Amino acid sequence: MPKNGDVEALLAFDVGVTALADSPLLGSFTLMTRDGHYDFMIDEQMANAIIQEVRTFLRGDSPPLPEEDE
Repeated sequence: MPKNGDVEALLAFDVGVTALADSPLLGSFTLMTRDGHYDFMIDEQMANAIIQEVRTFLRGDSPPLPEEDE
């Protein structure tokens, strides 16, 4: 979380996946935010985990973020 509590800074407005290697299957997962982009190296197992988490979110079954202690 941003130190100033600006949750809008965390909103992703674009996402991308780029293949980096075929065997083993590796890719770059990119999230674009207002303040820049964040790249993560992922493998096939992580790509599948991301897909399952997004499906849970779209069904409305995702837990809310915990409240920060101030």
